[in-house]
Amino acid sequence: MEKESFTIVNENEHDIVGELLRKEKKGRFPCIIFTHGLLEDRKAAYIKTLSTKFLDEGFAVLTYDSSQSLGESGGKAEDVTISQRVSDLTRVVSYARRRSFINDDKIIVFGHCYVAMAALAMEGFQNDLLGMVLVSTPARIEETKHTRKNQHEMMKIRLKRYFHIEHENQQLRVNYAFFEDGMKIDMDRAARNLKTPVLFIHGAKDESIPLTNSERLHARAIGPKKLVIIDSMEHEIKGAAMTKIYNESLEFLQELI
Repeated sequence: MEKESFTIVNENEHDIVGELLRKEKKGRFPCIIFTHGLLEDRKAAYIKTLSTKFLDEGFAVLTYDSSQSLGESGGKAEDVTISQRVSDLTRVVSYARRRSFINDDKIIVFGHCYVAMAALAMEGFQNDLLGMVLVSTPARIEETKHTRKNQHEMMKIRLKRYFHIEHENQQLRVNYAFFEDGMKIDMDRAARNLKTPVLFIHGAKDESIPLTNSERLHARAIGPKKLVIIDSMEHEIKGAAMTKIYNESLEFLQELI
């Protein structure tokens, strides 16, 4: 196993820490970039499991901690925004493309939840990836479990300029900028502009991000696309759902490569 650790400095002078793995030293490899969710880091169990499987199939795998997250990168988690995740992902893709052992026209992004949203927001206006696998993608920032608020709740959040998300029996503070930024992102337009092949995956039992979100984005995407609905899946990527996600993703990507 060949491992390359890296640190990229973003526009806010925050470090983006990650690693790039490949099983063989020689050759040029297609690369799958795993982005982590809002309440995760690059060491999330599903990222570790899927990384191992894709390495065995001859992919290089890049994992990283976004800035303003719970991982090792710089910035405060409470300052997270979708736009910052877009910016960090753009820098990471550029880094991967510059590595001599990466086939620079065969780069794929895998995203779950808010970072799936960020990946689509990025690629809808760039269209330079080989493909994307997007799991449980929000179509609107207001339609997620953590951000569905009534008018009274939103008024209080605007006044306080922050709200809380429960995480591991603790209350994680998130600043109101997460709402302000997210509501400016036109996901419908991003999907309508998208020419990159995309696999949407969603759990039928997902109560955090309703299935209608992925259905809506899939309907609007104009390029090659596929929607897979996993009947038994809730929001998390685990168990039998993870196996299904891997199998569907591999089949989808092998057709592209």
